[in-house]
Amino acid sequence: MASKVRVLHLAPSLYMFKKPLVFSAIVALITFLFLSYFSSKNTEKKPLIKDKAEQKPAKQIKTTKEIVIAAAGDISCGNELKTAVTCHQEETASLIEEINPNAILTLGDNQYTGATLDLFQNYYNKSWGKFKNTTYPTPGNHDYLVKNAAGYFDYFGERAHPKTKGYYSFELGNWHLIALNSNCWAVPCVKNSEQAEWLVKDLSLNTKPCTLAYFHHPLFSSGLLHRNYLGTKDLWKVLYQNKIDIILNGHEHFYERLDRTNNLGKRSAEGPVTFIVGTGGENLYPFGKSLETSKSRIQGRFGVLKLTLKETAFGWEFWALTNTQNSKEILDSGEEKCLLK
Repeated sequence: MASKVRVLHLAPSLYMFKKPLVFSAIVALITFLFLSYFSSKNTEKKPLIKDKAEQKPAKQIKTTKEIVIAAAGDISCGNELKTAVTCHQEETASLIEEINPNAILTLGDNQYTGATLDLFQNYYNKSWGKFKNTTYPTPGNHDYLVKNAAGYFDYFGERAHPKTKGYYSFELGNWHLIALNSNCWAVPCVKNSEQAEWLVKDLSLNTKPCTLAYFHHPLFSSGLLHRNYLGTKDLWKVLYQNKIDIILNGHEHFYERLDRTNNLGKRSAEGPVTFIVGTGGENLYPFGKSLETSKSRIQGRFGVLKLTLKETAFGWEFWALTNTQNSKEILDSGEEKCLLK
């Protein structure tokens, strides 16, 4: 009986709540339909917002980082006596520290008086060597005073790649950079040589809008001691035909900037701007007769070229040590657009 009593008590309770349950179900159904309707409206709008964002990515904000480079050649003395006009590689190294570049390009003649591995380790390494991990070197004629530039290649190791050849390319930001070996008696530079054919292929594969090449010997300069070095004329022609933007050289121990020039030395809007920066610290040379294309000439001052490589342009500043060698001043500066291939 007790169980039946419980059933009898439960039966009226279900009956009493039968109508409220129906009402609650109806309310729940209406609420569900209401929320589903507006939820579907919101999801319909989201793709429209996304499409707008895709049409204007990041509101056209430029995110490509500017690349800062420091460059010079003719750098480190060996055991010579330091004077007011010789052996200031430590002071030019201090300029690099102040510039704090992303990369350092050496323009040949990295180590003097023999360029053995011992000399590199005892002299170059104590000044510019502190930047070795961000240095992209090229060899000069003084580096080849040791057979096959063995001291140079042993010191820089993989950074001088490939060993015995000394030419290579790499990319920084929007720029393609090419290091060439202008010691043409050791690594031929003439048309159809291995280096020249490599250069043609390298440039054909380049997808960057701006290009820079650097090597030790300038084809054109206002120098008194060396003047024009014709060994690089075939490489230069390939560079000009491919609308290269900048050429960096050393060898002449002064600073000179040449106007845009074709491979015959004449002004050309389609040619590169050339910088000769043989002011890395070893010693200094005088100018001879100025070339017609010479835009800036600075002699008697050690220093470093600061280049700012932008998306489709470049800026430059020549940081020169003052006569007291303990401070600097900017003696040449400017900016130009890339030629755009």
